[in-house]
Amino acid sequence: MASSSSSSFSIQMPTDNNFDQNTAKLLLSHCGTLIVESFPSGSEFGIDLSIHYTGDKFLGIKLIPPGLHFIYFSLVSKQDSTVAPRAGFFHYFNPGDVLITKWDAQAEDLILFRNDTEQMDRLRSSFASGSLDSHLGAYQFDQYQTWVSLTDFISQELFLKLNPPCGRIFSASSLVYKPNADGSVTARLDEHGLPEMVVAPESAIRFFCEPIPRRFLYPKDATAKEITLHSLDSTYTLDTILASPSYGNVENNLLGELQFVFIAFILGHVFDAFEYWRDMLRIICSARLALSTRPDLYLSFIRVVHFQLKQTNEAIFADIVENENQVFQFMRTFMLNLRSAADNGVSLELRRRGEKFVSALQKSMRWNFDDEPDDELPMIVPTTSN
Repeated sequence: MASSSSSSFSIQMPTDNNFDQNTAKLLLSHCGTLIVESFPSGSEFGIDLSIHYTGDKFLGIKLIPPGLHFIYFSLVSKQDSTVAPRAGFFHYFNPGDVLITKWDAQAEDLILFRNDTEQMDRLRSSFASGSLDSHLGAYQFDQYQTWVSLTDFISQELFLKLNPPCGRIFSASSLVYKPNADGSVTARLDEHGLPEMVVAPESAIRFFCEPIPRRFLYPKDATAKEITLHSLDSTYTLDTILASPSYGNVENNLLGELQFVFIAFILGHVFDAFEYWRDMLRIICSARLALSTRPDLYLSFIRVVHFQLKQTNEAIFADIVENENQVFQFMRTFMLNLRSAADNGVSLELRRRGEKFVSALQKSMRWNFDDEPDDELPMIVPTTSN
């Protein structure tokens, strides 16, 4: 049995979908319910790691464990089976919550019942009587523990800070012209002659560190030698980021943000979230000194990324990054830093955990960290004899 992730309530959750009626009744009273009226049949509808095509009688999901969940959907054309861009939203369910929504065909979105108390009372009464039970799909508990491992650092407070102001995650967000430094907006072209556009503020994820430094930072009074060291070791950059008000020197906020943007990418199909996740990996994996100064961060980081990469495959990163798997390169840098840090105060536990992580990646992703890249191999210079 798995424990619920809700901080205000604790209940042992099943680890699979095979449980008796008594357990089902207990779960029904202590879990959340999502009611969805008028959702188009034959479309994609998912919660967390489970996605299905809806039928004519679909009215939502029951037995949702307390805690944070991601609900997402895509319309499917009945003419040519074309799948529309995905949309979704995070929601934090408390024990016994009933979230009531209805499909808005004109907006092509789910709307929450907020003011129609008569409709809400009707649906709540129908749910309580059990008349909706056969129309509600059950949460897939065989995937719940994996979901918890992917989201356990995302507190309710953290997700509200990161969530777009509109409360929705769109794979195809509306774009607006990029504002000027003074806040004014004028149509500008980039170096390719295309308009400079950004995601509309109301639908943009509120990343804590934006823009992410393209080059590693160094102190203003750094010497040339120190600048060189900081350009190779991103510890100063990592420390500076964590000291910012958004993180408040709380390492778990960084880990929670990594989990939030990964879910937005892998389930919400938000490419900006992938780029942010990838760029934060670069900084974390390149911080060699931080391995000894922030051991707890890296012990948790290994676990977080381990479960994230289990949801992907090597082809995803190869397709996204042009002709180069940068995620592999960052993991390789992390591995090399761990292996070379034995004499720099890095704990034995962290090194052992790192080696297990590397071994798992070599099996699951078929990444070979022992082969040197072509640009790091010794150069053979041909010589001619006189």
